[in-house]
Amino acid sequence: MLYYDSGNRVKAAGAAVATPATRLAASRHGWSRQKFNNLERLPQGLTVEKVYADMISYMLDHTRDFFNQRNTTARWEQLAPHMTLVIAHPNGWGLKEQDRLRYAVALSGIMNEADVRRRVYFVPEAEAAVHYVLWEKSQELQASYRDEFIVCDAGGSTVDTTAYRVLHEFESTPEVNHVPAAAPKKRGLLSRLFRSPDSTERLEKNKRRPMALSQGPRAKAPIRLKELKASDCQPAGGVLVNETFVAWLKEQFFALPPEHGYNLDLCVQKAEESFEANCKREFRTSSDAPSEYVVEMSAAIQELGYPDGNIILQPDVVRGFFDDAVRMILESIRKQIAGTKAKYIFLVGGFGASQYLRQRVMNEFQRGGRKVMFLDDAHGKAASDGSIIWFVRQGVVGRAARMSFGLQVVEEYNPNLSSHRMRTQVMLPNGRYHVRGKWDLIAEKDKVYDERFAIRRTYARTYSSAYPDLGHFTVELYAWTSDSMGVPEWVTDANGNINDGFSVICEIKADLSGLRGSLKKERGEQDVYYRVYFDLCLEFGGVEFKAYLEWNEKRMVRRSEAKIIVTDDPLPSRNMAG
Repeated sequence: MLYYDSGNRVKAAGAAVATPATRLAASRHGWSRQKFNNLERLPQGLTVEKVYADMISYMLDHTRDFFNQRNTTARWEQLAPHMTLVIAHPNGWGLKEQDRLRYAVALSGIMNEADVRRRVYFVPEAEAAVHYVLWEKSQELQASYRDEFIVCDAGGSTVDTTAYRVLHEFESTPEVNHVPAAAPKKRGLLSRLFRSPDSTERLEKNKRRPMALSQGPRAKAPIRLKELKASDCQPAGGVLVNETFVAWLKEQFFALPPEHGYNLDLCVQKAEESFEANCKREFRTSSDAPSEYVVEMSAAIQELGYPDGNIILQPDVVRGFFDDAVRMILESIRKQIAGTKAKYIFLVGGFGASQYLRQRVMNEFQRGGRKVMFLDDAHGKAASDGSIIWFVRQGVVGRAARMSFGLQVVEEYNPNLSSHRMRTQVMLPNGRYHVRGKWDLIAEKDKVYDERFAIRRTYARTYSSAYPDLGHFTVELYAWTSDSMGVPEWVTDANGNINDGFSVICEIKADLSGLRGSLKKERGEQDVYYRVYFDLCLEFGGVEFKAYLEWNEKRMVRRSEAKIIVTDDPLPSRNMAG
């Protein structure tokens, strides 16, 4: 959370927001409080990117101070210019959200725009969580080839659930230098990842390549995993429980007379904090559960039966606050389990520490040899620590496409097809008529793709001249986003309008001038023309999306990197000053 003044300047952030002094100052000066789970109604002039940028600045400033206060071999100022920033985000986020986060990082001032493109990485929270799970539970898990398991990361705002299959067993390897899981856990995650127990020498982690072991035990290789289906993301995090409680409390306030004289906003704020810290964590329905739960408020409201400022809640009432979130979480896990042979379900994340949620998940799924396991993750280490482990180890090698991706292509005109006759015909340099708007599938939703290999589609371009302008190539990548019907054959209708269900995800821009030596002269219907073939290569692995072109020239494979321009990209250079 952050407090802003009327000029949209940050006055307090993080833990400082909850101090009595900050609350008093906010009340006196009319500061607005912004929560990350609800950024839809911001003050005029304040943007989502600005809020994220301010929070990034706050966290990095405190990290710098903490770092420099420790006895380290180098100061933050020496290392920060080469820093890599790994951001964990909800599984449902894609290219647009990642670009908005990049813009926020640049806006924060910790990196310039060019560095943001090179040194900011993204990982879905569920994938970060699975790396954390495997790191912490490697001894207990005893995962073997083809074992399947579910990771449910129940965080503050969202719940991300993913099904995985083990591709390779553990084996000795010098890939990563770390202390085995059985070692004492006094040191932090970084020291366990980058230092042997006998070594005080720090390894450089800013070079993304395998790290040789110094002297110490041989580390185990990461389990190689693949997703079994597209992960599920639900807005069912712990904040939903809070929101339901707050809505209930505000309903109670409706019974007050118009001139009651109470500061209800302050009452709600205090009650929500008390609910979060106590009632929400303690609630359970086991035999040893309390018979009632207490929530403190900032005022004694006699009219509502709260003479001492305490709200007494019965278990059935508290359970109602959890109902919607728990229902969505259980359904999310069911969807991921369907069609799998999952042996384990891992419930992690801050909300995953809820006793009631754990009890419901165990009652629902721990049977038939399936085991539900938990991590002590009340502080959200699954996402943060898991992001670091993910960056170093990269254990997931197979990912399911979240939606179907493809291009709009031309198809040779066929007068016998009604779908062709209603479309405008265009003549290409080969002298033949074609129609535009045909859907060409590149990646199919829920299909698992090996991240180590690119998805390739061969395309051709034709020219009437032997010396065409090959410098500019742009193609739009489309996604089919509808779940209610199958993908149609055409991206556009007969008038050239994009059909419902299709969405332009990004533009892929590349320089084809390197293909000049690959132009082939061919005889067309009316005259000679020139054709060039190339492969459009897309990599959906590594979490982020990459594209490049490849072609053969004189028995050599050539490559041209492509630039991804996200639709409504908020990070063009011309906008950075604003």
